[in-house]
Amino acid sequence: DAGAFVVMSSTTSGGSIEILRTLRMVRAIRVLRLLRMPMMKQLALMLDGFVEGLRTLFWASCLLVVLFYILAVTLTQITSTSELGNAAQMFTTVPRAMDTLFRCLVATDCNTPDGKPIATDMAVAYGWPFVLGYWLVVGVMHFGISNLINAIFVENTIAAARLNQDKLRR
Repeated sequence: DAGAFVVMSSTTSGGSIEILRTLRMVRAIRVLRLLRMPMMKQLALMLDGFVEGLRTLFWASCLLVVLFYILAVTLTQITSTSELGNAAQMFTTVPRAMDTLFRCLVATDCNTPDGKPIATDMAVAYGWPFVLGYWLVVGVMHFGISNLINAIFVENTIAAARLNQDKLRR
């Protein structure tokens, strides 16, 4: 009845939409109380671990952006004097090179717009030094940095779970 009174009184002042949004938000917040139920304990622990891991995810993203920037500048300089066709077009500017590197190293879509693999065109043009550098970068990114980020994220999640368990014991 109080909610209906608030809605009725606000329609005369023109603010009914804001009041309805507020009531909807209060309802959504009430759903969060479900996380305090014993059967939702695991979900609450996962959400706490995820929130604690966001800081790690932010810094890992910053690290990846810096690494992609360094590699993009290097590849833009190397390919600026080359006539590789579509592969060289993927590295004409630093932002485009960063996008290409992201697609190659994270999304594993390392092809030119017409579907040819970029790595093979670059290997033909630059020989074994490029192949060695390419595999070094791929190995460091996939096995080194990705595993490091995962380990730190899991460590933060476990630390948050321990903290929650300590809170529940008290």
